[in-house]
Amino acid sequence: MLAAIGALALPSAAASAAPGARSFAAELRSAADVTFAYDPPQLSEDGSHVTWHWSLKNTGSETAREVTLIHRIKPPLANVKASAPCQVEQKAIQCRYVEVPGGGTKQGTIDADLPENFSGTPQISGRITFQE
Repeated sequence: MLAAIGALALPSAAASAAPGARSFAAELRSAADVTFAYDPPQLSEDGSHVTWHWSLKNTGSETAREVTLIHRIKPPLANVKASAPCQVEQKAIQCRYVEVPGGGTKQGTIDADLPENFSGTPQISGRITFQE
């Protein structure tokens, strides 16, 4: 009996959609969806310098606005430089874009010096925010 009630209470999406209305799944696919990734780090031959290349992409069809990508390096390293328009701040590197159109990409690099007595592996992580 519960199965019959559940079936009556939850009509199928096809039966409940108004003619011409887009499905929720179609709306999700067409919205802005910004992702990013890092390439493997490149270490200088003498081990004194590391470079990360990153890229972000709006895989949706709508424009993403006020896109901010924040990078953090652990442990903190000296002489950090980033490609424009990114800004190196005390605890993070911020890359801001007014908009990234659907299908659009942005990319850049982050460079840092490694201390002479450094052992281990420097790590980079990031977080992205945007508005639709």
